[in-house]
Amino acid sequence: MSNYINSKKEIFLGDRYFKEHVMPIDFEYKKFKKEINPLFSKYGFYVSKMYQAFYTMMSGIDSEHYMSMDLYYFYVLPALNKYDFKDAWLDKNIYTELFPTAKQPKTVAKNMNGLYFIEGHRVSKAEAASFVSSNHSSMIIKPTIRTCNGDGVRQIDGYDKLQVIRLFDDYKRDFII
Repeated sequence: MSNYINSKKEIFLGDRYFKEHVMPIDFEYKKFKKEINPLFSKYGFYVSKMYQAFYTMMSGIDSEHYMSMDLYYFYVLPALNKYDFKDAWLDKNIYTELFPTAKQPKTVAKNMNGLYFIEGHRVSKAEAASFVSSNHSSMIIKPTIRTCNGDGVRQIDGYDKLQVIRLFDDYKRDFII
């Protein structure tokens, strides 16, 4: 095992992610876990045939080119992406600026780093709350940093200004409506 470029820790993390988030309960990975894919082995990487078996089962296409999660996350992604910049792209509040032609929900108000904005103009918390409470359509509020899969998403319907201020206080900063 120590002769491989990918470490035991990387393999463990990749396999654990695969088992906890990707693999269906009925997939019998243990049958393939100890078989090594010769394609990746000749390049110095340990890749279990478990991935080949799983992706073949899912796609119906058998290929030795299916790679493990650890290779993908620890070797391929860093080679193709500048991770130094990743934090700059995390804030969903900037998506309207980054992707102006993409179809997106209408932004009513946003909070970026504790500052409130309406249509790109900085406003006070009270002004933002008044604007949101005067909007008579159904709205969604959601955090814009370090969340995914709908975490923290709530619907706003008919909130008065005081309720909106309390909602802002609950979210604290970095959210969009």
